[in-house]
Amino acid sequence: MTVNRRTFGKAVAAGVAVTAAWRVPAASAASRNIGGLGCVLDASGRLVFLASVYDRMSSFLVYGRQRTPGLGPWDVTPIEYGTNGRTVALLDHQGRTAYFVRGNQGELWFGRQQPDGTWTKTVAVTQVLEICSAALGPDGRIRFLVQRGAGQLLSGVETAPGSGEFTTTTVLDGGVGAARLLVDSGGGARYLATRSDGTLWHGRQFGEVWQSEVVATGVEYPGSIAVVADASARLRFVLGSVTGPGKFGYQTGFDWVLGDLGLPSRSPLMALDVAGRLVHLASTPDDQLFWARKATAEEPAWTSAAIRPGVQFGLDTALDVNGKLCYFASGYGEVVHGWEKTPGGGDWDSTTIQLP
Repeated sequence: MTVNRRTFGKAVAAGVAVTAAWRVPAASAASRNIGGLGCVLDASGRLVFLASVYDRMSSFLVYGRQRTPGLGPWDVTPIEYGTNGRTVALLDHQGRTAYFVRGNQGELWFGRQQPDGTWTKTVAVTQVLEICSAALGPDGRIRFLVQRGAGQLLSGVETAPGSGEFTTTTVLDGGVGAARLLVDSGGGARYLATRSDGTLWHGRQFGEVWQSEVVATGVEYPGSIAVVADASARLRFVLGSVTGPGKFGYQTGFDWVLGDLGLPSRSPLMALDVAGRLVHLASTPDDQLFWARKATAEEPAWTSAAIRPGVQFGLDTALDVNGKLCYFASGYGEVVHGWEKTPGGGDWDSTTIQLP
């Protein structure tokens, strides 16, 4: 598969706007839309991504995989039809690539790759508006978080590792906007969610029971959320805004701190680099991808730069086999893939990956 590579070099890494290197997408790309992407480093050391693609005639789920660990080119193939919205990718307890995506009839599909490269698919739950996130628990069972009608937040967990069958529990009943689930370094399943009354909720699962609390008020609704847990299992998060700078928050023991982010925050994403430092990625209203980093949540200032034009939304990240932080995103009907030039460095390179 041909990959169209664009290198923006040190000028972009330093935050200097570069427009000459960007090209207008071809008509076939311009007629497409790409939902939120999911990516993961698979058991072979290759990055893979999954994304829902929509064109004038159909919608389908594509699966892309590096031919060589840490390197392109990419093999991209459709694996399902009739998908819609955000895709979440993860590894199961045996290291197999798995995904969640919403079907066109509102069902939540759970797919898993088999050893021979084929895929199986089951319906995890019905009447879903969007898959929020998913994670593998320390007990080997996959967990997910979805939004249903009237803003209901629903949690699901596999009945047994590898079963592909799920039991569900209502976590918050009504008015939920954005939500994200993660499993922290201590093995606890946790979530953050916004509600229509401007509150931010935090929940943690104890056994099969969720305990929830309000940790902030006056937040944007529905907004967007990006969250990561550091090595001490404390949450660090960004509350995104389409037009404003958004908010940055973190835990300090049993207390929560929330303040102005001071950076772009459309479609935000939080991650840890190979050195364990906080990394924030988000797009700006004029479709620039913005990168920021700091060593700790308490550190007052972020090191930041614009690193790529033509990025809209749908961000996801993973560390590659060499320890480089990599991202995948949607940009004008194309999949945008970027990576650190050196592990933990501040310079970035990027490419677009052609779709079938």
